Amino acid sequence: MILLLLLLLSFSISIFTAYNKVYHIRGLAHHLTIFILFILLIHNNSKVNIFKNISNIFFVLGVLSLIVYVFQLITGQTDYVYKRSIGFVQQLGGIFSGSGANDSVGLFMVTFPFVLFKLEKNKLIFYLVIILSFFIVIQTQTRMAWIGFPMVVLFYIILNRKITFNYLLFIPIIIFIIISYIIIPNFEMLSNRLSVDFLDKKSTVSFRFYMWALIIDSVLNQPFLLGLGIYWSKLNIRTIAHNIFFEMLIWGGVLALIIFIFLILYLLYVFIFYKSKVKLEGDYKIFATSFSSLLAYLLWGMTANAWIPIGFLLFLLNLALIRTIVLSIKNE
Repeated sequence: MILLLLLLLSFSISIFTAYNKVYHIRGLAHHLTIFILFILLIHNNSKVNIFKNISNIFFVLGVLSLIVYVFQLITGQTDYVYKRSIGFVQQLGGIFSGSGANDSVGLFMVTFPFVLFKLEKNKLIFYLVIILSFFIVIQTQTRMAWIGFPMVVLFYIILNRKITFNYLLFIPIIIFIIISYIIIPNFEMLSNRLSVDFLDKKSTVSFRFYMWALIIDSVLNQPFLLGLGIYWSKLNIRTIAHNIFFEMLIWGGVLALIIFIFLILYLLYVFIFYKSKVKLEGDYKIFATSFSSLLAYLLWGMTANAWIPIGFLLFLLNLALIRTIVLSIKNE
């Protein structure tokens, strides 16, 4: 109960800062998420409890995100005006909406593998939710999600399901439905959003390259290659770095970036080395789902602000799941 209350507090702070741009409170929420993880690991030291609590948190947030998207889709109630709607579709802002719409779809992607994990036993609902989610992701008009979401779903299915003839037969049907009823009706919007003028500094992609070059140059001019300080980009460029690696470079300099890259490489090592060592079916499903969620987190973080408190918390909770499985293997 305490864990859920703290999670709600962290989530509330995340929404508050998204709307009111109170950066120092957002920084405080990052420490709060670490405290939540500490409580989870100390007081729920049973592997079963850890699996149950964390997977439920992911599932509830994923279903909540899905419900908000569906509500906005049906009612048209969304204030996402960051990009002008192209074609006949509206832009869905998601649970954060406004300028936090990219964070909304990132949160949805990170939690979605656990939604699939909970729906595994009902194949009809399982595949209907996948098709509905593809339609929602298209409507967000977020290029990161267009590329990343199919990768996450495919990665999850490959890890969790045996490839049979019936399964291979079902894939073309899903692809046909997605192309015919999702991509083709939205083709004008898709083509316009993907055709970005890289030479125009006002365009999103070109401005980010310009911003990242400025960040690198600023860090290289710091004594001992130290960081520039929390939310330096907000104060000096009026936006976030839109990349977790550059955010780490800003916050802690080259050393912090090296540590973070080492962490990512270590997770890759754990996935490759321990994947075949997970013997229990329940453990393996959690293992595969958690790594699918981490893949979604990294894809989200490549183009958006994955360091928001709720995103940071989900990253840590995934680490807690993987840590629990690895320790159980070592103790066998």
